[in-house]
Amino acid sequence: MLTATPIVDTLILAALAALVAVPSALLMRIARPPGGQPAAGLLGGALAGLLLSLALGAAAPEIHEKLFVGARAERQALEQAERQNAIDITAMINAGVTPIAIEEHRRITREQESDLELQWRIALRSHSRLTLAAAGIFFALLALSAPLRSAGRGAPRTREPADRAILAGLLTFIVAGALTALLARWLLDSHTLQAAAFATSLAAGPLCISLRARLVGAPARARNLDLSGAALYTFAAAALCIIVAVADRDLLASVIFTAALGAAGWIALLTGWRPRAPIIRRTLIGLTSALFAPAIVALALAPMDLPTVLRSLDFAIAAVIATILSDGRWIGAWLAWWTIGPDAVRNQASRRAAAISASNIGVIQIIAALALHRAGAMSDPILAGVIVGAIVIELTSNLRTRLSRSLDPGGPPLFNSEPPTSP
Repeated sequence: MLTATPIVDTLILAALAALVAVPSALLMRIARPPGGQPAAGLLGGALAGLLLSLALGAAAPEIHEKLFVGARAERQALEQAERQNAIDITAMINAGVTPIAIEEHRRITREQESDLELQWRIALRSHSRLTLAAAGIFFALLALSAPLRSAGRGAPRTREPADRAILAGLLTFIVAGALTALLARWLLDSHTLQAAAFATSLAAGPLCISLRARLVGAPARARNLDLSGAALYTFAAAALCIIVAVADRDLLASVIFTAALGAAGWIALLTGWRPRAPIIRRTLIGLTSALFAPAIVALALAPMDLPTVLRSLDFAIAAVIATILSDGRWIGAWLAWWTIGPDAVRNQASRRAAAISASNIGVIQIIAALALHRAGAMSDPILAGVIVGAIVIELTSNLRTRLSRSLDPGGPPLFNSEPPTSP
């Protein structure tokens, strides 16, 4: 704990993350990476996380441990006990103490060390919740500003049944999640809980069909696409809460509250609430990639021992899976709309799927993984792999949008020299 009050600690961590993440995100925005501002935001957050983990960890390890890792006093007590017990055993052997007495001493000291280790792990878990709470502040701002970042209502209302849109959201979640879970069990040899956590993070739904989805074309503004996106978000949030309940019931209430904020954003969007003040819209849209998203990424990476994580085989495998299957939502959404929709919808299946993937999905993927990681359902290498996949999906968003437009009947060729026009 930094202070005696968890709320103050959370605000301190949020402020520190913002202080490093904002200039990093602005630097990435100047570099103009593919994928635009969402990609720049995640890259800036990754840079901030590297600075906080590697640079601060090397220059001031005690400060880094106190701020982002925690449990420093408990770790020191455990290490001191281990050193003292080793000294005592050596002294007993040199003094000719009987093996039975030495073994009994070892048994007692092992119990003491186990108790100290338990206290250390509890303190670590408690501090990790502070970084999750700080990230939750930025996620709340993301969720509540979602209606300001939506693609709008340019397309007329369709007569598509609402149950088809909800079913499309369910099928998207099932396909994306199932593919990830199978690969996690096979390639990572993950236990069931971690495979489910990995799958849920890569199937997490968007907070809105974003402004960038306009590049997909008119299907991005279909009313039923909003409903499908809301269903995908709801199913993923429900799965996340179930996993957290199994892994760490003490964290469940805060996760449910945070997920409900995202649902509130969807409700506002579907009911048509949208502030008319342009300056508010522009400010919050800009802060999404300049502050909210990069701060979340920085808080996810800062506590990690990145040299160890990046050298691990699990990280490499998880990064490959996340890079490939971050598009599992596109596969699931395309399959859903093509299977259950009428001919008119089938002809838009690829573009509707692309609208989901183009809706700032990367940061939602990261916040879901962060919550599952802090609940103990996901390891550091898997979380780092999820972050890599999220960055890749944002960097390649424009390319995938062009590809999706070319796949639908009557769509423009993939290498059309003319840029896509907003409807």
